Amino acid sequence: MGEVSLIPPGEQVCLGQRMMLARLVPGTIDPQFMIYSLRDPKLMDRVQDKPIGATVQHLRVGGVETLCVALPPIAEQYRIVARVDKLMDLCDRLEASLGAADEIRRRLLEALLADALAPSEIRELAAAE
Repeated sequence: MGEVSLIPPGEQVCLGQRMMLARLVPGTIDPQFMIYSLRDPKLMDRVQDKPIGATVQHLRVGGVETLCVALPPIAEQYRIVARVDKLMDLCDRLEASLGAADEIRRRLLEALLADALAPSEIRELAAAE
């Protein structure tokens, strides 16, 4: 529900409606671990004070305060973040490879269609060469 991001140190922001700022206690929660936790698709299943609103669903501040996020020791949080980062990098590389393969397939299909739809004289000349 919504977007989650980190505000870089020293950056000043103005929070608008339907925005919330959470400050983490330094040394207890790795900020990137919290980002990954809040992006969990099953997060809303763990909200005790369910979203409200007829047109735009939202959480009350009290609902956010009751979010249940598993919090392993800080060293384990760092290990989890490193592992997730590696997996995300792998996903990015796989996605790029699939995109390149799709482009090659598209070009091959265009070439085959161009050849199949070319007038027969052109095909006969190409075959004679």
